Amino acid sequence: IFIHVKLYQKQLKLLINTGKFQLSTNRNLSIIPHMPRHSERSEESPTNVGSRIRAGSLAYAQDDKTGGHCFDLLTSDGAHLLSRTVCFAIGARSRRLGLPKEKELTGKGISYCTTCDAPLYKGKEIAIVGGGDASVKGAILAGQYVFKLYLIVRGAKIKAEPVNWERFEKNLLKTGRAEILYETEVKEIIGDQKFEGVRLSRPYQGSDNLKLGGLFIQIGAVPNNEMAKKLGVKLDERGYIHVDKFMRTNVDGVFAAGDITDGAGSFRQDIIAAAQGAMAATSAYQDLGIHGGQSCDIHALPVVVPSIS
Repeated sequence: IFIHVKLYQKQLKLLINTGKFQLSTNRNLSIIPHMPRHSERSEESPTNVGSRIRAGSLAYAQDDKTGGHCFDLLTSDGAHLLSRTVCFAIGARSRRLGLPKEKELTGKGISYCTTCDAPLYKGKEIAIVGGGDASVKGAILAGQYVFKLYLIVRGAKIKAEPVNWERFEKNLLKTGRAEILYETEVKEIIGDQKFEGVRLSRPYQGSDNLKLGGLFIQIGAVPNNEMAKKLGVKLDERGYIHVDKFMRTNVDGVFAAGDITDGAGSFRQDIIAAAQGAMAATSAYQDLGIHGGQSCDIHALPVVVPSIS
């Protein structure tokens, strides 16, 4: 998605989002006050303030090295867009189990974010899929709300930071409020209109089926960094775009905001992404003032516009 943006009476161009405006963790914007309740309405916010949305995906990007930093971007429909600044606000895609009904029941009992949704499962029995530190931290958080949780681990051991493992063991395992199902996988998701449980790869208490009130999938995320890499943007060891406190990257004129960046550590929240978007927008605007000139047809301004995939 390409958005032409008005700011301080200047015509600017936002680049880029892919597909519908995307929340990386499939969160529901209806829980945020004053935000549109459906993805179809999420385009109203930018257009109401004079912005124009151009649908399409980015096929190619390069710095044409003329007149300072000026970026030539080719869209999937063959259009060339010239911009003075570029902001990557395309998030990271959650790794999925790849099972039937997983997508359909996301938000109906299946979630990828314990920080966002764990309070919604107060008093219920849930399962968390994953054997890394993120799943253990998610279990610690969810344990404050749920009646009981199961940690479904594909391998024979959990790879967690010692301090997190100690908290999990002390507060949940030893109190009987959590169980670990080692060398176990989810083979099937049960439920039609809402999530009801899973079928396991090995029996638990004599049955392959485990009835649950919720399922959290915590098996990592993949940052959408392909175009950033082509522009020479520096990434961290996990593939996230490295930014400074002003959301600037190592490439002059390129900014990033939201879950695609390493700017907020492990915190992946809508409010953080929105705040980073505001910082990136301000930084880009200041960057335009510093460089001046009119080498590109239309300048670009990065803005994060949240929506649902």
